Amino acid sequence: MCMRLRSIRLINVCGIFINQNDRDTYLLVNEGTEEYRGRIKVPSRGICHIYNAWHNRLEPIDSSPDGTGTSLFVRIEPRKSFAVVFGETADWPVYEMPAFMGAGIPITGWKRSLCASIDYPTFGPACPVAIPDSLAEERPGFSGFARYEARFYLEYQKPVMLEITNAAEGLEIFVNGVSAGIQIILPYCYDLSGMVQKGENRLVIEVATTLERERSVNMTNPTEKAIAGEPSCGSGITGTVFLKYE
Repeated sequence: MCMRLRSIRLINVCGIFINQNDRDTYLLVNEGTEEYRGRIKVPSRGICHIYNAWHNRLEPIDSSPDGTGTSLFVRIEPRKSFAVVFGETADWPVYEMPAFMGAGIPITGWKRSLCASIDYPTFGPACPVAIPDSLAEERPGFSGFARYEARFYLEYQKPVMLEITNAAEGLEIFVNGVSAGIQIILPYCYDLSGMVQKGENRLVIEVATTLERERSVNMTNPTEKAIAGEPSCGSGITGTVFLKYE
């Protein structure tokens, strides 16, 4: 295996090139705070796709021959990454995101329950809550897991995307008892098309918080507490939750 860092002259975007079994792979990472959209030229040619490691799937990429290499049009959100893989896909299907149009429809009727990390997955009683949640103000010293539960209804089975505009910090989504995966960086977007059903659908969002707040309230050394300052992270779902349809 040959592995070396490629010099990609783009602000906040770096790339790692790997060649194994005559298959070129480029790992692109956006280390900045703003989304990058633009073209990147790589010195490989042929069929290529995005490999989405979070979902273990191939996705299409806008590519075209460019001299001795290939020009790729990429869109990379802040702090996110993906791999571009060259070569035939064999029998591995290529996933294409449906076109979700129009304004999002908010989900209402939420209930929230909490548990300490050591007690997971044993949550306490569920109580009604408004979204965005004010958990950080209500429980300033809480660190652990916050579970949010709601239901939504579909007149017929159709492509659906769930978006959560903000949460602190990582989260996992469950639809009708099945996990849709874990995400740890904004934007939190889930294609639920193959998981929803006609009629009632049960949605569960579990948000894992950091230990910052619990550590802060348990500090006994005044100097250490002064250096650490007040907790800066949010807690639970701090944005809105809505659905988009194709």
